[in-house]
Amino acid sequence: MEILIATVLGLAAVAANLTFLWYWKGVEKTESEAGRIPAHKLVGGNRKASVLYLEDYMFFRLGDRIALSVMDFAIAGTLWTRGLPSIQAIIACIAIGCVITLASHMFWLHIRKNEPDSGYSSKGVSKVGLVHLPYYGAQWIAGLIGLAVIYNMARGGIPWSPLAIVGIAAAVVYFLALGLDCIQKRY
Repeated sequence: MEILIATVLGLAAVAANLTFLWYWKGVEKTESEAGRIPAHKLVGGNRKASVLYLEDYMFFRLGDRIALSVMDFAIAGTLWTRGLPSIQAIIACIAIGCVITLASHMFWLHIRKNEPDSGYSSKGVSKVGLVHLPYYGAQWIAGLIGLAVIYNMARGGIPWSPLAIVGIAAAVVYFLALGLDCIQKRY
């Protein structure tokens, strides 16, 4: 029964992730059609954009859709089967996740303003960027809580979970996708 509940919770986490990504992509489409962000243009059958859209990023195509879905499944299942970390660890994860989100927002708003995308430009943050912030923060918090549980496993406080290994692998894939975007100067 424990595995069934862990699976259901994991699938619910995946559904929540994919639902948000569908909504985020819809906001981007709506904002583009309304002219509030520059539109992609087809040139010779290829998409060209004056700004990058979500689909232009490997972190969105591979990282958010696949790697974070797998990671969210693994975190939800592991939390069910291994339990939550201490309240102090949870509070620390929330605080760190919020600081990372705020720092990233400031980076995108001020440092990257000359490299616009559908979320941020020299004019500031768009609705696409604003919609992304709570998702970004929630994923950081979830990942940090998952990391706190992995820390408890590593120090022998609780038994290892195979799902934790899956979550670690998914996090590696996410950061590799982000790295590919950096190498290709998309980020």
